Amino acid sequence: MTTSAPARLDARTLVPEALFLRLTNRIAKDQGIDQPQAELIMTDALAFLAACGANPGAPLSPSESVDIGWHTFILYTAEYAEFCDRVAGRFIYHGPKCCGCPARTGTSPSTCGCSPRSPGKIDSPQPDDPLSYRIYQARRPQRVPSRPEYRSRPMPGAVLDVGVIVHGTDGILLNNRWPGAWALPGRYVSPGESFSDAAARELHYAATLVADPSGIRPLGTVLGHVGNVPRLTVPVLVTAWSGTSRQYDDGIGAWKFWPADALPQPLIDSTAQCLTAWRPGLPLDHPATEFHPYGATSDEYLPPPGR
Repeated sequence: MTTSAPARLDARTLVPEALFLRLTNRIAKDQGIDQPQAELIMTDALAFLAACGANPGAPLSPSESVDIGWHTFILYTAEYAEFCDRVAGRFIYHGPKCCGCPARTGTSPSTCGCSPRSPGKIDSPQPDDPLSYRIYQARRPQRVPSRPEYRSRPMPGAVLDVGVIVHGTDGILLNNRWPGAWALPGRYVSPGESFSDAAARELHYAATLVADPSGIRPLGTVLGHVGNVPRLTVPVLVTAWSGTSRQYDDGIGAWKFWPADALPQPLIDSTAQCLTAWRPGLPLDHPATEFHPYGATSDEYLPPPGR
């Protein structure tokens, strides 16, 4: 690839000296650097923009320091527009994804799915100037876009929650917050939460226990229903935690560990369904559901008999 571009020592002459001083003063102030370093940044930015003008259509990508100079120049819109027209014959647009890839966020083309070509090379025409630019080009594979299905917020069509199975040497943690029935900790999954995050949040809120992230494991999805509304419950097994369960005065009843072979009666439907998904051999009666495990079989999570 053979082309030419203004050398580093001449790039600053592409703009009037007064404008160059204004730009470098702004860079020095905004970036907290000295004037010589600011001049170097702006000189490189001008040389890069001249290369863009000389190579229309080439997906050139600035360095971080060049990008600082480019951003600063764009703030002076009239002067920048005049510069582009004079040097390139067109407006040189700036975008955050210079390789054209929607997935790129400051990465090189080789890490964003693009296929980089061999770089072009622009050397300074002055033998005593070691400046040399590399021009990288990249082909972006065709990607299929998507858009939101709904123009407005959809009507809720299902309930999604977690059931937290806290299991240790003393058994399974249950609480009688429901009148005459026992239940696992559990609550709805909030937008943006993972199942593990939701389980940890609910366990801390309801029982003041702090789950150890290494001891949290979502087991799968229990598909049931409440009336005519589908209900998706994810049983989450917690085997490591810290703290002691504390009782509240807002209607939440006593927390107690129960052996798996001596569970209290009755259990809330969703609690029985989660426990059956975790340990299918438990003698629990509840409305029928479908359980879809995640990855490993449920045997991996079975406690010793009687616990």
